[in-house]
Amino acid sequence: MARDPEAPPARLYLITPPLGAAAPFDKALAAALAAGDVACVLTRFATNDPGQRKAILRALTPLAQDHGAALLVDGDAQLAARAGADGAHISGVGQALGEAVESLKPERIVGAGGLDKKRGDGNVRGHLGPGRIGAEQRFQGVKHIPDMRPLRVRGKRRSATIA
Repeated sequence: MARDPEAPPARLYLITPPLGAAAPFDKALAAALAAGDVACVLTRFATNDPGQRKAILRALTPLAQDHGAALLVDGDAQLAARAGADGAHISGVGQALGEAVESLKPERIVGAGGLDKKRGDGNVRGHLGPGRIGAEQRFQGVKHIPDMRPLRVRGKRRSATIA
């Protein structure tokens, strides 16, 4: 398949390992952000302590933003807002996703993943209203990455942007 010459270049979406602290991972993240054109960093946690999670985000968010990347929080929209992150990534369609959209939009990003085409999860737009989320017909998950268009990948895995 030929690439659309009008389409913006593809950018990277990084996913952290589960973190218990920002250091020493912050150095590895800085190197990764400097090495390529990263659009987004999804932050995952190895700790359930809200204070530690907030400290991790307070350390990593400006690092990502200084390199032009958005920083998302895995599964916790309230923490994303409190810690100054760019948004949250929520798994599945349901109450958590709806609440994240209501609390974060339009100022912050809401990403959705873990969607199942067989259950009809691809029709997220109908549940959340027009202009909120758009996805390809075939996908395994969707992500909101500013200034990105749907990315087609050969094989079974597909992703798309949230509008």
